[in-house]
Amino acid sequence: MFLCTQVCGGDNSTCADCAGTPFGKAKADECNTCDEDDKNDCKTDCAGVWGGGNVKDACTVCGGDNSSCADCAGVPNGKATTDKCQTCDDDSSNDCGRDCAGTWGGNSTVDGCTICGGDNSTCGDCAKVPNGPNKLDRCMNCDESTANDCVQDCTGVW
Repeated sequence: MFLCTQVCGGDNSTCADCAGTPFGKAKADECNTCDEDDKNDCKTDCAGVWGGGNVKDACTVCGGDNSSCADCAGVPNGKATTDKCQTCDDDSSNDCGRDCAGTWGGNSTVDGCTICGGDNSTCGDCAKVPNGPNKLDRCMNCDESTANDCVQDCTGVW
């Protein structure tokens, strides 16, 4: 008996498709799936592997984990940034500033003597009032009045 291509005693393998059907139309795709449907043939993934599972992440990295374009909050392509005080958010209105000493997020302020971080002692008057009006008279009275200043007596004592 002659089969397929008139090969005496043949087993139809010389004219069979990948499914074993003589003169069949099935073809094996790159992933060795044997059928007649070209629409379901396997494709390459983003790494060029036939039938592979790699896809591009939100950062367009093949097989990535979205971390290469993540902002400080871990959001891919997010808008959050870290300010000088290490606060991560996307609200620039709450970013920390420098204090008078130039320290980011510091709390030094300018005192009444116009000294950053001062304690008002460098410009205090005798009553410790910054830039105050009080004066120490010769009798060691500290006030702003001259009416109660002591006077020198006839012996030269104040």
